[in-house]
Amino acid sequence: MSGMMPAFVVFAVSGVALGQVGAPVLGYVPDGSSLRQIHGIAAAGLVEIGLSVGRDLALMEVSPSQTLALATASNTGELLVLTPSVNGSNIQVSSVNRASSGANRIVFSPGGTAAALWFSSTGHLQIVTGLSASPSVPDTDAPFLRADPGALAVSDDV
Repeated sequence: MSGMMPAFVVFAVSGVALGQVGAPVLGYVPDGSSLRQIHGIAAAGLVEIGLSVGRDLALMEVSPSQTLALATASNTGELLVLTPSVNGSNIQVSSVNRASSGANRIVFSPGGTAAALWFSSTGHLQIVTGLSASPSVPDTDAPFLRADPGALAVSDDV
C-alpha cells in the first residue's frame, strides 16, 4: 500500500497541472470585420477563428499592447473601440464620443494609450487620448499638410 501512495500523488499532481496548461495569447490580427486571436509562442502561433464584432468595419488597427483595437463602422464611419475579453471569447464594442466619422487612417502611439486619426477629405487630424480609461478627442486642424501625410506618429504623453 505504501508503494502506491507516491504513484497516486504523481498522477494526481500531473492531472492538475495538465488542466492548467494552455497556449499563451500572443495578440490579435484584424480580418475583415472580425479580430482573430493568436495563440502560441513566437514563430509557432496559431491564428484562431475570428471573433465577430457584430457589424461591418471599414478600417481596423490593433494597438501595440494588443489589448484593444480601433475601427470604423463601414456604414456610418463611427469610431469604435474593440476590447477583447480576458479569455478572448468575445469583444466589447463602444463608440468614441466626439470623434469625427470616416477616418482614413488610424495610427497608435507606441504604448497604445493614444491614437491619431487622419481624415484625408478635409485635411483634418484628431488625437484620441486616454484609450486605456476614458477616451477624449481634442481637435487639431492640419491645413498646413495640404495632402495626405507620408507618415503619422503620436506620442503616449499627448
